[in-house]
Amino acid sequence: MNITEDYIASLAPNASAVTNGKKISKTGGFVSLHKSPDSTLYYGECSGSGKSLYSTSVDFIDEASPVCRCSCPSRQIPCKHAVGLLFEILSGKTFEEGEVPEDIAKKREKKANAEEKKKERESKPSKPNKTTAVNKMKKQLEGLEIVEKFVDEVITRGISSVMGTGLATYLELAKDLGNYYLIEPQNIILNILYTMKKGAKEPEKTNELVLKDIIKLHSIVKKGKEFLKDKIEKKELPAEDDAFLEMIGFTWKLTQLKELGLYRENAELVQLSFDVSYIDSRSEFLDEGIWIDLQTGEISKTENHRPTRAMNYIKEEDSFFDVACVPELCIYPGDSNRRVRWDKFVPRNLTKDDIMKIIDFASTDIQAVIKNVKNCIKNPLSTDSVVSLVRYDKFVRDDKNVYIVCGDTYIATDVSENMLKKIPSAECAVTELYIQDGKICANVLSVVTDKNIIRLKY
Repeated sequence: MNITEDYIASLAPNASAVTNGKKISKTGGFVSLHKSPDSTLYYGECSGSGKSLYSTSVDFIDEASPVCRCSCPSRQIPCKHAVGLLFEILSGKTFEEGEVPEDIAKKREKKANAEEKKKERESKPSKPNKTTAVNKMKKQLEGLEIVEKFVDEVITRGISSVMGTGLATYLELAKDLGNYYLIEPQNIILNILYTMKKGAKEPEKTNELVLKDIIKLHSIVKKGKEFLKDKIEKKELPAEDDAFLEMIGFTWKLTQLKELGLYRENAELVQLSFDVSYIDSRSEFLDEGIWIDLQTGEISKTENHRPTRAMNYIKEEDSFFDVACVPELCIYPGDSNRRVRWDKFVPRNLTKDDIMKIIDFASTDIQAVIKNVKNCIKNPLSTDSVVSLVRYDKFVRDDKNVYIVCGDTYIATDVSENMLKKIPSAECAVTELYIQDGKICANVLSVVTDKNIIRLKY
């Protein structure tokens, strides 16, 4: 098993667990270290805050899905002691050979039986309850009527009507939409209210942002009502490969994506960029990774939402610098930069051949890239930006902006003076392209050279 610090960080629930686990390893926290003859199990005893030692283990019987166990009272999985054991392996500590403890052998058997039953369930076509599904769609339809009323009121009375006494009423309305399974419309309305509340000093810009969200809400209502009425009348279940379903409250399970054929086996992914943002209107953090598939060149994204009220229970994602070898990669419906998810993966080192593959995937036709971006974002229900991998000649600056230069095309970027010093000439860049004031602009996320990936964001 290829253990790296990057891999340990990907398993840990948060950065604190990595720091504390590393400290346990460096300060000699483990009083005994053992491993099974086949090196699939590492276990030991670790000193803790009490008198008793903690029994800690990391089980690699399934390399793509290691199991960390510890007798400590922590609710985090893996806990800092299990992370510390991983650092013991990484640092090359001596592990004496020993038989697999009886309790772990029984847990292995129990897990294997559970996996077998899971495979049996997944092999059988699922039979969802039509009555429950139809009742849910009726509830969603009721919710869309409420959203439509909100849109009509804002259009009729003006955007400014959202403020003042109307703010509390609309905030309650937005919260209530959760009862109608309409998470996306709920988030859009919350964003409108937050934008109005914070944008008093820039009314023109605020009105522009709110109008954009109102248009999106109107489109969701119009398309959603037609779709739901048709399904309710025919008593059909929504099972289309359509990203729009998420906007009206449909939540994808990995098994459903597999049933629709939205998965690939044995994928290899490299993370090109990673960022953590805080969404004020939702009071949540968003961990977003941008990845490229080494076999297809497709650029996708991972999303991990962490509401502040549930921070202690949701694992924090982080940058990943190895190659993720994924046995089953599930792909969400969509057009560009589709969301992906996986349950298991095995890391391997990023090689120069991998980097050269990434460079080969970069587009040399910037006008074709720009055309694709414009086609993707002109739909009010689509994303506001598209991440693309492009070849460039150089970066230049004037008094106002830094531009990425691709042939005769100059695109304004978010690159700062300090960032500009890190960027080499004539390589390829991971760019998030969007339109501002009618012009194409770019956030440069990273630059790929023949030696490495230079991250500019996180």
